[in-house]
Amino acid sequence: MMYIKKIPFTLAALGGDVTIPTLDGDVSLKIPAGTEPHTVMSLKAKGMPRLEGRGRGDMKVIVEIDMPHKLSAEEKKLLQQLDQLWRAKK
Repeated sequence: MMYIKKIPFTLAALGGDVTIPTLDGDVSLKIPAGTEPHTVMSLKAKGMPRLEGRGRGDMKVIVEIDMPHKLSAEEKKLLQQLDQLWRAKK
């Protein structure tokens, strides 16, 4: 069983928790700082029941990064400042 979760790029960079719907209800999934697009994470025993009737499979969560399409002037300014900090480190 697979689920695609879109997260903002800030959450991908900083890390945090997201809510994932499962067959048993919502569960929390920790997103590590620096998560890359299309990262696949597993929720143990949260997938479909096994055919043999023993337990359940894992649920796979594919992380997609939601990039903003329009930025306010303040958001653009903040990202430019961050870009300058990153370039200064190289």
